[in-house]
Amino acid sequence: MADHQILIAGGGAAGIATAASLHKRDTSLHIAIIEPLTARYYQPGWTMVGVGTFKKEENARPTRALWHPK
Repeated sequence: MADHQILIAGGGAAGIATAASLHKRDTSLHIAIIEPLTARYYQPGWTMVGVGTFKKEENARPTRALWHPK
């Protein structure tokens, strides 16, 4: 297991933004994000799901696809 200086619980918008902000201030930081969900749902898209414009599955994106690889 790798050693990290900072551990962020939650890989949603707030967790990713926090990690990005910290990394921007100090690129030498070792940051880890713990996120149990494998899919993310576009919150404004739920309105479109509700009215039948999108299907629930079309509103989902893989969590890994939304994260920067570093």
